[in-house]
Amino acid sequence: MAAGVVSISARKAHKAHFGAPSSVRRKIMSAPLSKELRAEHGVRSLPIRKDDEVKIVRGTYKGREGRINTSNRKHFRVFVEGVSRDKGNGATVPIPVNPSNVVITKVKMDKDRKALLQRKSTTGAKSEDAEMKAMSSPRLTAQFGQYYASVPSTGSSPFSSSPSTSSSAFGSSPLLSGSPALGGTSSRRVSIRTSNLAGLASAGPGALLRLRGRWRKALAVVVLVLASSGVVFLVANSSSSRGAARFMPAGGFGRDVMGREDDADREDALELSPIEVKGDQSRLCLLFPWRDECDGVSGKSGVKRSPFDGLRFSERFGHLFYPAYRAQTRPGAKPQPPADVENQPHAIHYLVQRARREWDAKVARQSKTLEQAVDEYERRYKRRPPQGFDKWFEYAQKHKFVMVDEFDAMMDRVELYLAVRPSTMVARHDKIQFDDDFWITDKTFTVEVKRHGKHLEAHGPMKSANERPDQMLKLLRGIAKLLPDMNVTFTGHDVPWGTMSGESKEVHRKAAREGVLLSDEEADDYRDDWKWDGWARICPPDSPLRNVPSYDDRMASGDVYAPPRTRSFIKDHVPAMDLCNHPENQLIHGFTAWPGPRPGLIYPIFVSTITSLHTDFLIPPVDQYDYALGIDPEWEDKKHNKLVWRGSTTGANLNIEHFRKWSQRPRLCRLPFAKGKVTVPYAPDDTATDLGPVKELTGRNKALALRYFDFEFLDRPRQCDDPAVCDAFEKEFNWSGWMGPDEQNEYKYMLDVDGNGWSGRFHRLMSTNSLVLKSTIFPEWYQDMIQPWVHYVPVQTDYSDLYPIMAFFLGDEHGQGGHDALAKEIATAGKKWAETHWRWVDMEIFMYRLLLEYHRIMNRDDANPTSMDL
Repeated sequence: MAAGVVSISARKAHKAHFGAPSSVRRKIMSAPLSKELRAEHGVRSLPIRKDDEVKIVRGTYKGREGRINTSNRKHFRVFVEGVSRDKGNGATVPIPVNPSNVVITKVKMDKDRKALLQRKSTTGAKSEDAEMKAMSSPRLTAQFGQYYASVPSTGSSPFSSSPSTSSSAFGSSPLLSGSPALGGTSSRRVSIRTSNLAGLASAGPGALLRLRGRWRKALAVVVLVLASSGVVFLVANSSSSRGAARFMPAGGFGRDVMGREDDADREDALELSPIEVKGDQSRLCLLFPWRDECDGVSGKSGVKRSPFDGLRFSERFGHLFYPAYRAQTRPGAKPQPPADVENQPHAIHYLVQRARREWDAKVARQSKTLEQAVDEYERRYKRRPPQGFDKWFEYAQKHKFVMVDEFDAMMDRVELYLAVRPSTMVARHDKIQFDDDFWITDKTFTVEVKRHGKHLEAHGPMKSANERPDQMLKLLRGIAKLLPDMNVTFTGHDVPWGTMSGESKEVHRKAAREGVLLSDEEADDYRDDWKWDGWARICPPDSPLRNVPSYDDRMASGDVYAPPRTRSFIKDHVPAMDLCNHPENQLIHGFTAWPGPRPGLIYPIFVSTITSLHTDFLIPPVDQYDYALGIDPEWEDKKHNKLVWRGSTTGANLNIEHFRKWSQRPRLCRLPFAKGKVTVPYAPDDTATDLGPVKELTGRNKALALRYFDFEFLDRPRQCDDPAVCDAFEKEFNWSGWMGPDEQNEYKYMLDVDGNGWSGRFHRLMSTNSLVLKSTIFPEWYQDMIQPWVHYVPVQTDYSDLYPIMAFFLGDEHGQGGHDALAKEIATAGKKWAETHWRWVDMEIFMYRLLLEYHRIMNRDDANPTSMDL
């Protein structure tokens, strides 16, 4: 580029953004004021702050107005109230906005703002202009290779001529547009390419000597830094006369100063001994952090650099895809060693390390006081807690309940109900209880709580149908004295009932977040469209399930399932369960392999099972909670080093051929009989201190299945009516008699797979010394309070990751390359989790919190939606 031409390189601007000191960041985070505010305060712009009100004037969200929720100087972004998007799982994610795209319409005045405006008013814009014009030379600030010059309207620069304001090359820096530092129009802060510095050298040494004092000092600093680099090296190797000659190899570039190849095997090769100067960092490592011996974490003695540094895994809808690829270095970041993509460790190590960090952080951030809990509630849900929240928190603290803030899944469903008028919800609830012709009434029972628990009884069609009413009475008995009067309706079945269209969910969420109530006409609108199947219509409008052919079309074409083209493990289990995100799983699970229910309205009903598509209130089921644990050997004393599963044929209607072939449990029990070979990743070269490269294991399917699995159905086919069909199905599989808990506990690995609904056995499995693997599409009440890869191992619905998981933990056919110690750690952590987070009192506390939210939904004033707030 010719001298004097202004550079507005996006790369340089981005680099300077992230390398800028805080003083520059404040200027970059400035935004222009509206005309009214300019006239009122006499300034054109101010640094943007939280609680300012702005209008977006350009970009995707042009025209939106709102309050600044967060001002992020680190990433040069602000978050404007109302600028967000809904994820596939219903969660709302705020969208960052560049400060240069907004105009401040209302300023939050505080003492700092008042002081800033006072300083500006005393100096005045004219004084600033006069001062800048009086300068004999322009000011230049160098920051990470990006130079900003304040160019007067007259005069010249030693580096380039001052461009005319009419020149197309003359423009404000994208970093400093709208900056309050630019006092007037006679001076513009622009970006100058550093190539002009090199241009001075061609003019000879005299040009350098003629520089003004400030530039002479800057040049001296550059020379001093270059000279110091060599001096530090010589000091670090003062005992060797060859230190200077080997300067380049010391940096790991592979050649000495003469261009000769570095030979590490030479007898006279220089040994570079590290000298401690900062923690475990030698002087050489300070200069050359990418050297092999400089793989420690800066400032943390003895902590090695992670082998995953410089690698990045693709993630989508709860899945982590492998292998990893080389991550791009962020502009301005410190030098990093090149990532070794070819020899990367096994992805399960990454999942475990990351999950442990996330779990530790989640536990550490839980509220310790009522004030903190209320603040966190308001931060997450943008509303006050319900009445009684203070008593609930006191009860939770008394019983050492840990995860007092983790109720996002509960609140995600509660939010839908907050958009409906309380009188409408009461009418819908009465319909469930008393209208015998209503479709769901005969599937329910109702628990009545009155006089602080002195009156607690169940009534309704399913009062005596099974043990569920007695179980709920038992669960509520411990907290009934703390509850206000209420009627709570439960289903006695294993399945959920409530569904809404994706469009209706959006309408309800928007109203709830704005604190308004929908009219009865709006609330009663199904917003259904038979263009889509039921499941697809229930999903959000932008979800993947909306974009696949209908159930009938896929069944007619035989397009039931295709193996994934890219290998993956589950990272976040709940998003991975979501059918809206994973249409590939619809036809291979007994619960979803049909077109799906049509969208309806929300009714206040409590269920034991739910999917990501349903709207019912989810409760902790009590079935099998007290199931006998049995004799449980220590990890090392367990007889069988393989994965066990025993269960019935529930989970699908076996009278239908598709379910006999494709539903979850028959597919599982067919795995050991598959023909051919299987190739899976495993990590045979890992040691106790270092992670080796991941390699591939290829073996016969039956041989590996015999090594890894012990899967059998129990007794005989169930949910099967045709004798001929049942007999043919029975001949296809291995069957066994009842396996009691004592016998099952002899296995190191246990698998939990969906039946008709929620898992009754999971609590018992998690209470053992065995490692639990779980495959499910049903999130349960504790979903925000457990961490996959810390407490259990998640398994995909199609079981495509089951062989890789077991190859990692058990190794090859001969047991080589396994990770028994890591498996034991996860098993131990899972057992501790069950003892700490799944006590009876934990389920009571969860129900207590849920019923407070329910009481607010049903008892608010139609004219005042906040009447039941704390």
